Amino acid sequence: MPIPPIHFYFSCFPGEKDVIILGDFNQAPDSSDHDILRKEKFHHLVPSSTFTNISTKNPQGSKSLDNIWISRSLKKVFTGHWAVVREGLTNPWIPDNWSWGGVASDHCPVLAEFYLEKDWSRKEVTQNGNGVTVECKDSHAKHER
Repeated sequence: MPIPPIHFYFSCFPGEKDVIILGDFNQAPDSSDHDILRKEKFHHLVPSSTFTNISTKNPQGSKSLDNIWISRSLKKVFTGHWAVVREGLTNPWIPDNWSWGGVASDHCPVLAEFYLEKDWSRKEVTQNGNGVTVECKDSHAKHER
């Protein structure tokens, strides 16, 4: 099943200002393929010079394929901390060509930190892009970093 164009997702959440798009983009963030995100005022957090792939032969990577893009409104709550996880991604039971000890994926996890203040006692009902209703209710309020 082909992935719908990015405009489809923007139309699913009209008026939403706080948006994070992340994952495997199969292109470096400076690629012209991401012009649509830049046009919508999104900013990538992992620099093009940071490699996000991994293999047992090249654990430092050679490509920047995975990223986190945030809407302009989220720049003010982004802490400036992002990371590419490279440790603990192999397992002795994963095949590596004709050997064992391969990596779980050829993509490294990427992460970013945001400052969030939210009223966790307030019940919210959200419908995601797949038509699934997500309900969130938590009785304890806290500030997480």
